[in-house]
Amino acid sequence: MAQPGRRPPSAPRDGSPPNPTTAAADARPLAPPPDAAGLREAALSHLARYATTEARLRQVLGRRIDRWARAATGRLAAEDIARASGAA
Repeated sequence: MAQPGRRPPSAPRDGSPPNPTTAAADARPLAPPPDAAGLREAALSHLARYATTEARLRQVLGRRIDRWARAATGRLAAEDIARASGAA
């Protein structure tokens, strides 16, 4: 949810027309919620690229879920977001 006094990401500071690339990113279809298989693939990709701890890997995967939840805010009901985030 936008904070009071903050401009949306696609709104330019100087009052010029919105950047079509950014505006298109805001209009992208919502990706499906992260599931166990997708998170496992993300974990394996991360482990293949980085030496990491279990805590750091949990943080990376948690951020992935949080990004999806932020993108879903305003598009889905809060109950649906909570259910999908909790299922992952």
